[in-house]
Amino acid sequence: MGTGYHGGFGATRGSAYKKTSSSNPTPTITISFRKEDIVESLLGVTEASTLVAELIRDKKIGVNILGDELFEATLDKNKIKDPKNVSGYQDGSQIHIRRSSLKGYSVFVHEGTHAYDYLNSINNPDSANIINPASYQGEFRAFMNEHEFQIKKGEHVEFKDEGEIRVHIRLNYEY
Repeated sequence: MGTGYHGGFGATRGSAYKKTSSSNPTPTITISFRKEDIVESLLGVTEASTLVAELIRDKKIGVNILGDELFEATLDKNKIKDPKNVSGYQDGSQIHIRRSSLKGYSVFVHEGTHAYDYLNSINNPDSANIINPASYQGEFRAFMNEHEFQIKKGEHVEFKDEGEIRVHIRLNYEY
């Protein structure tokens, strides 16, 4: 969404989050919030995820994982249709992820793509190197990078194909 909505380490050392279901009390997914684990989970999966991992590792992209209340307080709700469904967003070279929505590492690829674009003055309204002033192309690129990562990493695939991604963007983003 323009700024990269999809949805910090600060002084913390990180933590892990285990997602469970009511029918299966055994954790099905463990998401680590440690920077090193996020980087390791992204490296080598796809070209885009590797690039994002390297930028996070090199502190060019900052990662902030926030609880629901703080996440929603920092969200610019005027730019999105349904803030409750946002799992992450990008602001400059920082990505902000809603802790409770983490189902896998693909959201880091999506938001990291937006941060990469920002760092390289791609899709930045203040730059002459913009992909598209309305940022549809930037959003599409982020979703496609996320989609490819989901497939290769074996995560839940949100969209079956490029067509579903295009429909999702047109229905949920205002340009």
